[in-house]
Amino acid sequence: MKKIGDEYSLLHDIIGVRIICSFVDEIYEIKDWIHSCFKVVEVRDNLSYPKLSGYRSLHVIIKVDGWFR
Repeated sequence: MKKIGDEYSLLHDIIGVRIICSFVDEIYEIKDWIHSCFKVVEVRDNLSYPKLSGYRSLHVIIKVDGWFR
């Protein structure tokens, strides 16, 4: 936490959401929707480039200001 005057404010609020899809195409449609609604900070595409272990996912990190207050 960071002290601002007499109040404390969280530096980062972290919320995770897991979306499970039946088809890879659906995942990319959801990613496009997220890109249209939020400011995307980072994308980790382990669908196009799966890890050696076979792990496949798409991580999208977004920045949201003032939504959850």
